Amino acid sequence: MAKPKKYGSEDHPELTVPLINHIFGTDYSKDEEIVLLNTDEHASPDDPNGKKCTMDSFMRIRGVPYHLECQSERDGDMVVRMVQYDIRAAFKTGTKDAGKHEFTMQIPESAVLYLRSTVSTPDRMKVMIILPGGEDVRAFYYMPVVKLADISVEDIFREGLYFLIPFQIFLFEKGLEDCQKNPEKLEALVGHFENIFSRMDRDRESGKISADAVRSIVEFTQKVVESLARNEDKVVERMDEIMGGQSISYPTKVIREDERALGIQAVVRMSRRYGADIEECVSEVMSTYTISHASAMKEVIKYWGNPEV
Repeated sequence: MAKPKKYGSEDHPELTVPLINHIFGTDYSKDEEIVLLNTDEHASPDDPNGKKCTMDSFMRIRGVPYHLECQSERDGDMVVRMVQYDIRAAFKTGTKDAGKHEFTMQIPESAVLYLRSTVSTPDRMKVMIILPGGEDVRAFYYMPVVKLADISVEDIFREGLYFLIPFQIFLFEKGLEDCQKNPEKLEALVGHFENIFSRMDRDRESGKISADAVRSIVEFTQKVVESLARNEDKVVERMDEIMGGQSISYPTKVIREDERALGIQAVVRMSRRYGADIEECVSEVMSTYTISHASAMKEVIKYWGNPEV
């Protein structure tokens, strides 16, 4: 089975460029040539089965390698993992001069995005390398830490940090249970995202972001919401309503409602023909159209008992 693309880093790498500018103070444009580098790095030393550790994002812009990791939990070993990634990445992209018996490798500019953070989350991580020649021969490098909570909606649209939109739900994580119980709080959450999607749509119309990138952002937002709010079905269903509306409003690579209805009918027909139960049919619809279980079930029920479908 083909490995799924990573959000942003493979299907729309241009979304990470403004984030790189934000972190490292660069001035790359959205039209920069981006060279995607191999993210499959090494077997984890903590996994006896040798499972591959994969970098979240590894690319080169104007000859400079960049490595970004997205982290949802506090991890005291994060700096160690980052060094493992960086050294191996530098080794794989290094150059050798056999005649001079020289090998040159460049450590990538690296940073971590923390989706959850506390007062103890550092602003940067430090690496010290003691080189041959004695303890006084040392090299240092630092990896910035970006905290989602420190970046406002205004920052997102002023700097074009659209990459961060799907993770906005993390800012409401502690209040999701209250949103499930309190309609007013739920509508406040929905209003936050409606404002974001409305502003993103205006940026699409003005050419700041492509329709295809918007669709990817909306689809990944759905996946993040469904994962984080999996125990709050009202939250997922309400959010799916507004995101479903967003998905069908963009002309590029968009499935219109009438086309989706015909597609779902076809899934229902095939499911019944081959003896699949309704849950298997719902799972297929969820996978095909990237919608929640509640929305998929609602659509399937429309046709499941209709002999004309």
